[in-house]
Amino acid sequence: MDAERPLRHHAAVHALAGSMGLDMMTRTCTVQVNLDYESEADMARKLRVSLLLQRWHRAVRHSPFTEGKENGFLSIRAHVWTDTDNQRSGIPA
Repeated sequence: MDAERPLRHHAAVHALAGSMGLDMMTRTCTVQVNLDYESEADMARKLRVSLLLQRWHRAVRHSPFTEGKENGFLSIRAHVWTDTDNQRSGIPA
């Protein structure tokens, strides 16, 4: 394995993905869940539950600390995404 490859990859992300691209690659995580549903009502119920779980996940996983010091944000992950790959992320206008 090329030991320099991860460093080159992170440098490329930093150059192309906004000022917080490197932080996005090294300080954030996500969870993806795929759910089957039997009806529209079943889908709506599962969507409501998933939205409630997202709030819990954010509160537990996205710390106001970076490298052991307060960073001034309730969620560093949310802040990182404010300037990461703005061409492909965020909510469309």
